[in-house]
Amino acid sequence: MSASYLDEARSARSIAAIATAPGAGAIGIVRISGADSLAIAARVFSRPAALVGAPSMSLVLGRVMSGGRLPIDQVLAAVMRAPHTYTGEDTVEFHAHGGRVQVEGVLAAVIAAGALPALPGEFTLRAFLNGRMDLVQAESVADLIAAPTAAVSRNALGAYAGTLHTQLLDLSARLTSLRARFEAGIDFVDDDIPELELKAIRPEMESLIEIAGGLASTYSVGRLLREGARVVICGPPNAGKSSIFNSILRMNRSIVTEVPGTTRDAITEMVDLGGMPVILTDTAGLRVSHDPIEAEGIRRARELVNSADLILSIVDVTTMLEEPGLRDDRLTVYNKSDLTNGSGPHHVVQGSTLRVSAFTGDGIAELCEQISKRLGSTILSSSESAVTRLRQYQALQACVSGLEDARRCIDQEEPPEVVALELREAARAIDELVGKVYDDEILERIFSEFCIGK
Repeated sequence: MSASYLDEARSARSIAAIATAPGAGAIGIVRISGADSLAIAARVFSRPAALVGAPSMSLVLGRVMSGGRLPIDQVLAAVMRAPHTYTGEDTVEFHAHGGRVQVEGVLAAVIAAGALPALPGEFTLRAFLNGRMDLVQAESVADLIAAPTAAVSRNALGAYAGTLHTQLLDLSARLTSLRARFEAGIDFVDDDIPELELKAIRPEMESLIEIAGGLASTYSVGRLLREGARVVICGPPNAGKSSIFNSILRMNRSIVTEVPGTTRDAITEMVDLGGMPVILTDTAGLRVSHDPIEAEGIRRARELVNSADLILSIVDVTTMLEEPGLRDDRLTVYNKSDLTNGSGPHHVVQGSTLRVSAFTGDGIAELCEQISKRLGSTILSSSESAVTRLRQYQALQACVSGLEDARRCIDQEEPPEVVALELREAARAIDELVGKVYDDEILERIFSEFCIGK
C-alpha cells in the first residue's frame, strides 16, 4: 500500500469518488467522507444552509453547481453524520442522474471544492481504522461486491455479520481470557490469586483448537467460492467433450462436429453449479497429433488438467477409450448412453462414474449435481461460512499451532512462562486476522483489491 493511504495529513482530509458502476443508469452517486465533507458539499450545493443544517439520515433536494456557478445536475443530497456512517466519518452523497456527464461533473466539482480523489478501498479502509469493522469484515465487503453467485454472496454476508464473524469474535475473546489467566498467575504469584493449575485449563485449549481448526478447514471450499472452481473437461477426440460442455452451460458455446480435433484451444466459461462458481473449460482431444496447432492445443489441455480442481474424463461408451494417466480423483463420465440400445440404465452414479447422453440431455442434471458435491459445496446448505482467503487460513493455522504447542508444554510440565509464550503467539495470529495488529503491507494487500468508491 502506498504511504498516502495511512498518511496522517491525508486522513485529515475528506475523500470523494463515484460510488456507482460505470455506464449510464437511473442514478449515479458521488460519495464524500471526512471531517469537512459537509462544508465541501455545501460549497457546490445550491442550498448550502439547508444541507449543513440537515439532520443525519436525511435528504435535501437541490443542484450541484460548477465553479462558475453553472448548474451541473439536480440532485438529492444524502446527509449522514458521524459516527453512525459506513466510514465512521461525516458523509454526504449526491444522488444525481446516472449519465456519465452528470456524475463525472459532480465529482469534478467536489474535488475542486477541496476533496481528495479516493484511492481504491479507501472508504472501507477508513471504516476499519475508525472501528466500524474488522479486517475479515472488510475483506467480506470486497467478496460481496464481486460475488458471482447468490451462494457466494451469502457466504460473504456470513463473514461480515453472521456465523464466521461471531465465531472469530468468540475465539478472540476466549483466547484473551485464557492468556489473562496465565499471565495473572505468573505476574502476581505473591498476591491472593490461586497458583496456576495448568491442567485445569486444558479442556478450554482443546475447545479453542477445535474451533480454530474447524474454521481453517473451511478454506478448501472458501477458496473455490472466491476464486471459482476450475473444472476441466478432457478425453479422447470425439468422446463428446464439447457437447457435454455445451449441455452444462445450456448454450452452444463450443463448436461440435464429427471431425476429430475440432476443438483446438481451451474454451472457458463461468457457470453456477449449486451455488459454486465453476470455471468450466473445454479442451482439445488428447491424442498424438502432428498438426502443430492441434498439438499446441493438446499441450495446453494437459497443463489445464494438471492444475484443475476437478477433472471430468469423458469416455465414449461405444469405444470405452479413456485417457490414461489421469488423477484418481477424476469424475469419469460415460457419454452417448443413447447409443447403448437400451441395455442398462442411461444414467447411474457408481462411485466416481456417471452415465449420460449429451445428445438427449439424459443425466446432465445429475452430472451437474455430482460436480457440485465433489467440489464440496454442500457446506453452503448449512449455517456455516467459509474463510475465503489464504491470509485468513494461515492465521487460523498459526493459532492452532500455538495452542497445540501450549498444550504440549502443559503435558510435558514445562514452566507456565513457556505456556504463556505459546498462547501469545496463538492470540497474535487471531489479532492479525481481525486487524487488532496490522502493518502497511497487510492493508495494501487487502484494500488495493477494492474498487474506487467503496
